[in-house]
Amino acid sequence: MSSNAVCSCLVSERRRASRDLSRAVFSEASTTLESMPIINGTIEQIGTPAEIYSSPVSLFAARFFSELNILDGELQNGVADTCLGKISIDFISSKSNEKISGKVAVCVRQTDISLKAIDVSKSSAAIKSSENDVIGRVVARRFLGNVEVLDVVIESREEPLKIRLKAGVLPQSTSLVMVSVNKNKAMVYKR
Repeated sequence: MSSNAVCSCLVSERRRASRDLSRAVFSEASTTLESMPIINGTIEQIGTPAEIYSSPVSLFAARFFSELNILDGELQNGVADTCLGKISIDFISSKSNEKISGKVAVCVRQTDISLKAIDVSKSSAAIKSSENDVIGRVVARRFLGNVEVLDVVIESREEPLKIRLKAGVLPQSTSLVMVSVNKNKAMVYKR
């Protein structure tokens, strides 16, 4: 091996080790920090990781600790009308604590959407969705050990919903599903 190859290999290894150390430090810090800032040009929010996760004040802060499905919605009197039906909203966030209504972004974590297999042997008349459930079609599945991430297409949305479930909960042969949102987990931000 030439000296250039050795140097290149050492530099690559140093970068990898540095990256791994940074990840480990952040991971350890996020479990022991009393508070941390979320910065997006300016400080979005300061709090413990648990506080930021459970009560993010902005869409940027909400995305920091989890992957989200972001739905367009119209909010009136604490109820958002979305492609997933009407969702009563417990968590309406604003950095300025203003009252929000009108066009909003309704955010739902991948783990806060439930799926129930639809028996395709039933007639289409027997398959009905309620005001708060919609019918979806599973178009992709990714096995990630003890969980799966499913891509589910619904009629009134171009982009598939990303849904994280415990592995094995939904049979592999399932293609049609009833989609529902854990309503008290949805978050709303002004558009």
